[in-house]
Amino acid sequence: MRPEFSFDQDTDDMITATVTLPISVDAAVRTAKSSRYWRTERNAKKDAAFQAYKALHAAGLINDNLLPLLDQQGEKPEFNVSDDRPSLILTAPRLDPWISVAEQQLSSPSTYHRVLLSLVSPAEKPLKIVMLMPVQMPYIPPVVLHWNETKKYVVTAWPLDDKTYEAEEIQTMQAITRKLLCSVYGSRMTEERYGFISLFVPGGPLEPWTFEQILHWHYSTEGSRPILDLSNANLSQPDDFGVVHETGKAGAFIFKNIRLPESESTVESVNLEEGPQVEVLKFPKRRDFLHRIPDRGAQVNEAYTAVRSIDARDCSISLLPASFAIFALFIPSILHRYEIFLIAETLRTTILAPVSFPLSSLSLLVTATTASSTNESCNYQRMEFLGDCILKVLTSLSLMAAHPNWPESYLTAAKGRTNSNGFLAKATLAIGLDKFITTKAFTGAKWRPRYSQDILSSENQEKEKPLRSTKLLADVVESLIGACYIEGGLSKAITCIQTLLPTEPWIEPTECRALLFDAAPSHPSPTHLLAVENLIDYKFTKKCLLLEALTHASYVGPADTATSSYQRLEFLGDAILDYIVVKRLYTHIPELSHQKMHSIRTAMVNASFLAFLAFEATVLEEQFSITINPVGQPTPKPAPVTKALWQFLRYSSHSIFGQQQAAVERHKASRDEILHELQHGEKYPWHLFARTDAEKLFSDIVESVIGAVYVDSRGDISACERFIRKLGILDSLERVLRDNVDCLHPKERLGHLAVSDKVKYVPMGKVEDGRYKCQVKMGKKEIGGVAEGRGRVNAETEAAWRAVGILEGEGGVQLEVFDGAEAFDGVEAEVGEASMEVEDSRSRKPAEENWKIDTE
Repeated sequence: MRPEFSFDQDTDDMITATVTLPISVDAAVRTAKSSRYWRTERNAKKDAAFQAYKALHAAGLINDNLLPLLDQQGEKPEFNVSDDRPSLILTAPRLDPWISVAEQQLSSPSTYHRVLLSLVSPAEKPLKIVMLMPVQMPYIPPVVLHWNETKKYVVTAWPLDDKTYEAEEIQTMQAITRKLLCSVYGSRMTEERYGFISLFVPGGPLEPWTFEQILHWHYSTEGSRPILDLSNANLSQPDDFGVVHETGKAGAFIFKNIRLPESESTVESVNLEEGPQVEVLKFPKRRDFLHRIPDRGAQVNEAYTAVRSIDARDCSISLLPASFAIFALFIPSILHRYEIFLIAETLRTTILAPVSFPLSSLSLLVTATTASSTNESCNYQRMEFLGDCILKVLTSLSLMAAHPNWPESYLTAAKGRTNSNGFLAKATLAIGLDKFITTKAFTGAKWRPRYSQDILSSENQEKEKPLRSTKLLADVVESLIGACYIEGGLSKAITCIQTLLPTEPWIEPTECRALLFDAAPSHPSPTHLLAVENLIDYKFTKKCLLLEALTHASYVGPADTATSSYQRLEFLGDAILDYIVVKRLYTHIPELSHQKMHSIRTAMVNASFLAFLAFEATVLEEQFSITINPVGQPTPKPAPVTKALWQFLRYSSHSIFGQQQAAVERHKASRDEILHELQHGEKYPWHLFARTDAEKLFSDIVESVIGAVYVDSRGDISACERFIRKLGILDSLERVLRDNVDCLHPKERLGHLAVSDKVKYVPMGKVEDGRYKCQVKMGKKEIGGVAEGRGRVNAETEAAWRAVGILEGEGGVQLEVFDGAEAFDGVEAEVGEASMEVEDSRSRKPAEENWKIDTE
């Protein structure tokens, strides 16, 4: 991995030097020669090194100080967000979309846009209400409103033609709106005001009423009367009854029935001797109907369903039918849904205007800008998971195409910067995206009607800037990228990225594919790659790409200056593999939670799993052994050899051969157990992969081959999928999804089981062969004894797996939990080797065979 110098000497003992840089350097600048002859090798070497530096500088691979480009990140942090990413930052207040609505009402006070709202619940007559707004309202999907644990109402909306009204008509509709709102929110509407931002009037079953019908309805529903004044004709239509009130008492009730002394009553509490009784349902006090009431399990106690009885002589009943009061109760929930859609519509037509996001898919933008803290069922978490992957793959493609001579380290650093939460948070603030994010949960508490005059007067008032997580800001950028990908694939996603992150030189994916293919050399490659092509089920047009994918950075060989190491292709292949897996997870039916998608994705693309499959995927390579026949002539004899993908790797480092042999032995030791768990286990075998711990180069060549296939096929994802299926990745993924395999890592699972206790992995020193030892400590308790591994992560994974097995009681294993301060003081729990391994519960071994602990 260091430069190599060679020297030439002429007849006058003058010397020139040639320097060859490592194969990870671009072939165009990999070699340099001294500018002239020198008397000494030392000076010739210095000259060659300087010429190499000049070439690197001309190629843009080092800065003006002849230092790597990675040292140029010294800019002053913008918007008080550094790449270190503080946890919280001041952001702009959330956009109030009603300001623009009120402004439109001021400019066109007589023109209204109309929407017909239909309120439907089983066993009840549908209610039609016309909502009138100063602006065109976006379409919202049907809104489900939860009355109690089981009863639901559904509000659907249909747009109607715009209409211009006379002053008298507007005043009547304002009075009707006030009547509806006062039926529920009268205590909060003490002022006689009518300048509502939205108006609500009754509508006919099929089309809106005429003004004469509205006027008649308005006067016929005015006021209330004693309930005993109702006639038999009135009693025959209880659905048209209004809200019931007790004289001198707060609260409202929904009329169910009236029981006279001579009739039978189904209400146990009725006392017929006291006179006529009214059966009623209590009117709800809750104001949030958008979220379902938490399930109480076996305790069935549905709210607002218990029928109670009150004295009819103390009751009055409103002439406004109760169905309209119920609708008024739902108005805050309905307006909240319109509010978040108005915000999304503003985002669509302003910041995201270059994306040309269709109005019909507005709900995607609503989801993308809704944080999980709102308790909404549709929040950005799943979409952010998808968008993170799309941003990664498009960044990788763009960087590879824009910088064909950059080594992998530069590419990784640049991608890490542009994909970092700190960078994305800065971009969010720079473009003003933060004001479109919804973070607070809707409760409906203390809701009051909003008046146009109040909304306009609050526009100039200084609002408090909320503190928000910088990760939240970054997540919204990624979720919007995911939304655009869902709507229009990679082409819309790259437009979204170019819009939200305009400071970076993004390149269209189609152009990236063409640039990468054209940049690949076309010179012939050795014929031994035919076996590899059979292994990966793909025939290369430019076989040099496959040769590059199988070339380690340490490789030094003749006539190979045009071939680089696999590192750039591995950088691209990592993103492509991620893209293939994530796309399948996101589209899986039924939907997977973002936590589950994350754990499965990690299980399918981690280095240990890919390395294991690189050992398992083999091909027969045709070889010949030479024997000497009786007459002394050499005779070739076919002797095909089974070879795995990793055995085709080209390298020059002596240490790699030893690493390969050691990795083969560890693979053999755990192979059968891993295969059994992958094919039949209920949990992903993280602990077994921790024991194999293959070097990164084994997984790197899997990803580099994926990158090579992608470049050579000009971005054909199906060609990449054929390879990863043959490798076994897709089969494992499908088995995980089909059998609901638990892929949560033992360390994460232990954190869940610990609840409030802090989990620590206490290092216990290293054993003689350099293996790492650690002990799990949960709170003040040590669990599971001392675990060993080839490294810290491996030992901690093993220790966490053992501790989880104990806490979950797998296989009947019950171990003593020692107190670290007392019982374990000075006593070392020696965990043996094979006979002392914790076996999974599926092994069905007796508990005494699973563990043997020696504390002497």
